[in-house]
Amino acid sequence: MANQADPSMTRPTIDRLSRALEGAGLVRDRGNGIFELHPALTGYLRASIARAADPALLDLWTRAFVDVMARFAGALAPGELYEQRVPFHVHGANFHHALTEAERLKLDTPFAALVQSLAAYAQNTRDFAGAARLFTRLADARRDAGDEEREAGAYHQLGIIAQEQRDFAAAEQWYRKALAINEKQGNEHGAASTYHQLGVIAQEQRDFAAAEQWYRKSLAIEEKQGNEHGAASAYHQLGRIAQEQRDFAAAEQWYRKALAINEKQGNEHGAASTYHQLGVIAQEQRDFAAADQWYRKALAIEQKQGNEHGAASTYGQLGILAGLQERFEESGQW
Repeated sequence: MANQADPSMTRPTIDRLSRALEGAGLVRDRGNGIFELHPALTGYLRASIARAADPALLDLWTRAFVDVMARFAGALAPGELYEQRVPFHVHGANFHHALTEAERLKLDTPFAALVQSLAAYAQNTRDFAGAARLFTRLADARRDAGDEEREAGAYHQLGIIAQEQRDFAAAEQWYRKALAINEKQGNEHGAASTYHQLGVIAQEQRDFAAAEQWYRKSLAIEEKQGNEHGAASAYHQLGRIAQEQRDFAAAEQWYRKALAINEKQGNEHGAASTYHQLGVIAQEQRDFAAADQWYRKALAIEQKQGNEHGAASTYGQLGILAGLQERFEESGQW
């Protein structure tokens, strides 16, 4: 921020200032170069210094603050909850303040990045009402700016939120709004993502034929574009459809195609999900030893990543597995 607002500001100057404020009890060192301001200092700066400052200079520093926060928030947006939790705990108020200032200063790109990140975090913490408000705000802003690509992206996220709440009719409406824009623009990447989600909705409603059609439309684009991550996701879902229809041989083939990509890319979260499903297939076929191995591979990653939801699901399956083998005490422990 200092480099953007005042190039004469140096790292040693900032460090001296931080040490002086710490010595006066006005900031507290939180480690890793982060200092927490005492409320009295915050109040003084707002009441005296900020009000007396040259508005143009204040806006210069504010723009720098918004830029730094937007880039930081933008980097967090695609992360999993376990990656987001600590940064948002520390900087959540900063992100919200930066969003307000970005809107005031009409800084479109930082505004979009901040809304996207805050909405993604709200969605990951299952604050669906908050996420929906933010994505609606983003869609309206992008529409007014003529930015159809990001407008479609916001509609897609609103579809995911409705889907999470099992409002499949609303979800499909949002997805189709996104799809109309993506197909009009020839945005195959965006279309593939929406095809995939329409497949998920059809699958949730047990319309397996429609789900498979949507997934195959998505997969055709992912394979054409060489998007292995997207292809792996489609392979996994096609495995789920085959499994639902008890075609275990086909399901295992799809899962192993997904797993090969996830392991190659080091995508542990995706690999854990596929390990879990391979465990379910082995269990259904009463290959209990193989099922136990797959579940434990999934569980090792879920525990490592702090994925409690995934771990709980795998504990449950290990309990069922032990029960099927009449190891009832172990089953109860799981």
